[in-house]
Amino acid sequence: MGNELYIRFRATVNSTTIRQLLECLDDRFRNACSLVHIMISTPGGSVKDGIDIYNYISALPMPVHTYNIGQVDSIGIMIFCAGERRFSVPHARFLLHPISMNVLINHRFDEHLLNEHLNSLRVDQSNIAKVVAHTSGKTEKAILEKIHKRVTLSPEEAKAENLLHEIKSRIIPEGAQIISIEDAFN
Repeated sequence: MGNELYIRFRATVNSTTIRQLLECLDDRFRNACSLVHIMISTPGGSVKDGIDIYNYISALPMPVHTYNIGQVDSIGIMIFCAGERRFSVPHARFLLHPISMNVLINHRFDEHLLNEHLNSLRVDQSNIAKVVAHTSGKTEKAILEKIHKRVTLSPEEAKAENLLHEIKSRIIPEGAQIISIEDAFN
């Protein structure tokens, strides 16, 4: 087990929880951690923060393994896909769906601003599809079809789609160091 860390991320993807995850990763990187395990259960959340953390984890020069320990929904798929090795417990799910944006009350839009927001949505959704496609070996078009169909996958289906490497019940060894990141979602 050596210098390994297990992070239990049972939270919504937002600037606060991602900052906490970044702090854990930065600390482990500074301390020459040999392997980080991120155990994920999330309903999703902020697309921006999900894309940011995917890019950061992917850039780390240390191995990171990810685990679905309940639900990896929406933008949570980005954190999951960042794992060099990806696992799931048997009783979990993966949800792909189109992204959306919140609109504030009394917020005014002109044609150019609407187009800007629409283009941002399209680029973000394309980036998500590219990551999932790269991870699974599928085409971006095939992943976009799944996103638009709002597909929910069981671990067996996710394994058949090459999103994960292995389904296993026991993922935490005895004596493992665990850090927990949780929010009101739980």
